Amino acid sequence: MLTWLLVVSVAFNFTYGALLPVIPRLNVETAGAAFTAFSLFKVGCLAPAGRLSDRIGHARALTLALALQVAGLLTIGALPEWPWLGRILEGIALAQGTVSAVSMLREVSPRLQDFEKGVNRLMGIGGLGFLLGPLFGFVALNELQLNPIWILLGVNLVLLLLHLGLAFRSKRGVRADAQAAEGAVQDAVEARALPRGSLLALVAGFAATKALTLGWEPNLAWWSGHELGLSSLASGMTFILLGVAFTAGAVFPRSWMGVLGIPGFLFLESALRPDWSWAGSWWAALALIGLWYGAYVTLAVSRLGWNRPESIGRYNSSWMLVTDLPMAVLPVVLWQWRAPEPGMLRFFLGVFLALVSALGLFWAGRAPTRSSRA
Repeated sequence: MLTWLLVVSVAFNFTYGALLPVIPRLNVETAGAAFTAFSLFKVGCLAPAGRLSDRIGHARALTLALALQVAGLLTIGALPEWPWLGRILEGIALAQGTVSAVSMLREVSPRLQDFEKGVNRLMGIGGLGFLLGPLFGFVALNELQLNPIWILLGVNLVLLLLHLGLAFRSKRGVRADAQAAEGAVQDAVEARALPRGSLLALVAGFAATKALTLGWEPNLAWWSGHELGLSSLASGMTFILLGVAFTAGAVFPRSWMGVLGIPGFLFLESALRPDWSWAGSWWAALALIGLWYGAYVTLAVSRLGWNRPESIGRYNSSWMLVTDLPMAVLPVVLWQWRAPEPGMLRFFLGVFLALVSALGLFWAGRAPTRSSRA
C-alpha cells in the first residue's frame, strides 16, 4: 500500500507543478484568483475531508479525491477562459487526497519510526513529481505547442481506474495492517506529543513556511519566463532545481535546515532587483528554498501526523487547516505584486514569514518528548 501511495503522490505533485505555467497562459488577469480559489477551497474542505475519510475509510476517500482531480482537469480543458472553476475542484481533490494519504500511511504504520520513514519517502517522491511537472508544462506549451491539460487528464484518469481496482482488492490487507498498527500503538505510545506551546509554535512556523513557498510559486513561474527572460528549458530547470533540493531536504531532513528560508528568500528578492542581483542569486535562492521546504515539511508532518488511527482523519485535517489558511489568500495578493520593483511590501512580508518559520521549528525542537495521550 505504501508503494501505491508513492505513485499517487508523484501524480498529484506532477499535475500541480505542470499547471503552474499553464494557468497564467489560459487567462493572465484571473490567474491569481484561480490559484487563490484552489487554495481557499482546499482549506475550506479539509475539515469535512478528515471526517469523511474516517467515516468511509481512507482508501475509498482517496478514490473520491482522484475522481475530483479528473473532474477538475476536465473542467479546465472544457472551459479554459474560467480556470478558477476547475481549480476549485482541484482544491477539493487535494484536500481529500492529502488528508487520506497521510491517514492511510498512519493507519498501516505500527510504530512511530515506521511512520517517520514513510513520511520521508512520501515527501521525497512527491518532490520528484513536482520536479518534472513544471518542465513538462513549459515544454508542452512553448516547444511542442500542445495543450497539456488533456495529457494530465488522461494520466489522472488511468490513475483513478487503477486505484479503483487496487483499493477494493487490498481492503482486507489494509484492514489487517490497521488492526496490527492499532494493537502495537498500545505499546508504541512513545509518540512524541508536543507541549501545547511547542505545538502552537510548530503549527505557526509550518503555516509561515507554506505561505512563503506555495504562496510564491505562481510568481516563480511568471518571473522565470517573463521577467528574467529564461528559455522554456531554463524555466523548467527552475523547478527541477527546486524539486531536487526539496527531495534532498525531505529524504535527509535536519533541524538546522529550518533557517535556510531566510537567506533563500533574500537571494530570491536579490535576483529580481538589478541593483542587488548577482549572477547566481536566482539559482542559489531556489536551492536554499527547496532544501528548506523539503526538510521542514518532513519534520513537521512527522511530528504532527502521528496519532491514534481511529480518528486520524479529523486530527490531520485540523492542523492542515490551520497551516494551509495563510497560503490560501496569498496567491491573489502576490500576483498583484509580481512586478519585480518596488516590491517592498512583498519583501517585508517574506522576511517576516521566514523568521516565523525558523522560530517555530526551533521552539518545537527545544521541547522535551513525552508519551502521547492523544
